[in-house]
Amino acid sequence: MCWSDMYRTYAYGLSLACLCREWFFLLSHEMLNPMYCLFEYSGDSYSLQINPGSGINPEHLNYFKFVGRVIAMVSTLPHHSH
Repeated sequence: MCWSDMYRTYAYGLSLACLCREWFFLLSHEMLNPMYCLFEYSGDSYSLQINPGSGINPEHLNYFKFVGRVIAMVSTLPHHSH
């Protein structure tokens, strides 16, 4: 394998990692958006908690299941520090 092939493979891997990271970032902001009534800010901090009024949406349990699966999937991804 020559240098240009190794660089191309490395750059391709970096671009996929960046796309994956950005996709999860955007998805997490939408999933945890308090305007969807699934989560709410707790007190004066930026931490979130389950919104007691989330039952207003009949599909709320399916959404919580989806959020849990995404968090589990992200926690199994390798972490790269720059």
